[in-house]
Amino acid sequence: MNTVRDQRGIVAVEAALLIAATMVLLPILLYLGRLTLHAIVLDKATYEAARIIAALPEAAHTATSAAGTMRTIAVEYIDEAARENGLDTRPLPESTSVQCDVYVCGSGKPATVSVSTFAAFRNTGLQPPDDAGIDLLDVRVAPAYRVSYAP
Repeated sequence: MNTVRDQRGIVAVEAALLIAATMVLLPILLYLGRLTLHAIVLDKATYEAARIIAALPEAAHTATSAAGTMRTIAVEYIDEAARENGLDTRPLPESTSVQCDVYVCGSGKPATVSVSTFAAFRNTGLQPPDDAGIDLLDVRVAPAYRVSYAP
């Protein structure tokens, strides 16, 4: 018997299996990489927005329009960070909230400032057609930070 001749097709079968496995795993790895990028950028932007708001002077925290002003600062900072980093999924302005000592800002000098937001990460590459009715790959990214007030 000739063993080389008997195993001639094995390499082709192994190559086909490896190519198929790579074709399945590569999109999953790309999806997880994009999801991680979105999570990191939103996490850092939320922390920085909380830090910036906590560093505002006391007069900014006690003004009658403090709640709206601080929320606007947070929304603009998070949206700017998302744009600069090329994120295709950004938090909606109404999904961002700012609280001072667990209350809405504007009632006095806070001890802590909290900023939270969320964005629904919608995959654009692996998503089945809309008519399939399947949303298996949508993930909610929701960073939140509490920072001590330090003018």
